[in-house]
Amino acid sequence: MLIRPAVKIAFVLPLLFRGAMALAQSQDTFTPTGDMTAQRMGHTATLLTNGKVLVTGGYAVPASFPVWASAELYDPLTGKFAPTGSMTTPRAGHTATLLPDGKVLIAGGFVSSALGSPANIVATAELYDPFTSTFTATGSMTAPRQGHTASLLNTGKVLITGGQSSDRTTLQSSAEVYDPLTGAFTSTGGMAAARAWHVATLLPNGRVLIEGGASCDGQPTPELYDPVAGQFSPHRSVDISSPWGLVGRIGKPAAQWQHPHYSQRWVRCLQWRRAIRCCQRGLHFCSRDVC
Repeated sequence: MLIRPAVKIAFVLPLLFRGAMALAQSQDTFTPTGDMTAQRMGHTATLLTNGKVLVTGGYAVPASFPVWASAELYDPLTGKFAPTGSMTTPRAGHTATLLPDGKVLIAGGFVSSALGSPANIVATAELYDPFTSTFTATGSMTAPRQGHTASLLNTGKVLITGGQSSDRTTLQSSAEVYDPLTGAFTSTGGMAAARAWHVATLLPNGRVLIEGGASCDGQPTPELYDPVAGQFSPHRSVDISSPWGLVGRIGKPAAQWQHPHYSQRWVRCLQWRRAIRCCQRGLHFCSRDVC
C-alpha cells in the first residue's frame, strides 16, 4: 500500500523535469504573433501602464508612401492588435513618451512623404489618453523636428534634443523641455554638436547621456545633460566595436582604427564623408556607394 505513492511520485517527477526542459528551451526565441492593422515604418511603440502597447503613425511601403495618423493597441493576453483613436495629424519619425500620469506625449515627425516641403516636418505635439483612447493637441515644440529624442526626466518633464529641421537638410543642436503640468515646451541649454537620429539615455543620477547620431561635424562627441543646471557638458570619449564611426566612434583618427569586416578606406569613408554627404542630401542614412 505504501509503494503506490512512491511510484506515482517517481512517475510525476520526470514529467515535471521534461516540462521544465521544454520551458527552458522556449526562452530566447521569437514566435509569431498577431499582425498590425497596417504596414508601418518610422512608427513608435510605447508600453502603457495597463500592459498594452500603443503603436502610432509611421508610413507604408507602397510607391505613394502614405503617412499614417492611425494608431493601434497590442494586447499581450490575446496576441492581437486592435485600432484605437487616430492622432490629430499623420506622423512618422516622431517620438512617443510615456508620462507619469499614464498618458503618452507624441511630438514632431514628418507629416507627408513630399520631400522638400517646408511644412513637412512639424513642431506640433499631442497627448494620448489610454482611458478614453483619444488624442488631443498640446503645446507645440519651439522648433520642427524629426529624428530627435524624447527622454522622461526624474522630474516628470520630457527632454527633447536635436533632430532635423523643416528643410530636411539642417541638423539642430537645440533642446527643449516639455512640462505636463502646463502643456508647454520651453528652450533649455543647447548641445555642443548638432545631431539627429542619435540616442538619449536617462542615467541613475538623473542626467541624460546623448550619444552618436548623424552630424555635419563628422564625429559628434557624447554629451551629458544636467536637468538641474539645464545645460549640456562634454562627456569622455567612448569606443564601440561598430563600423559606423559616424554614430558612436570617438577618440582617435579613423586611420588608427581597424574593423575586421570593413576595409580601412570604407571605415574612413563612414567616419568623415558619410555624415557630410548625408547632410548635403538631407538624408539620415546613406548606402555604401555614396562614398
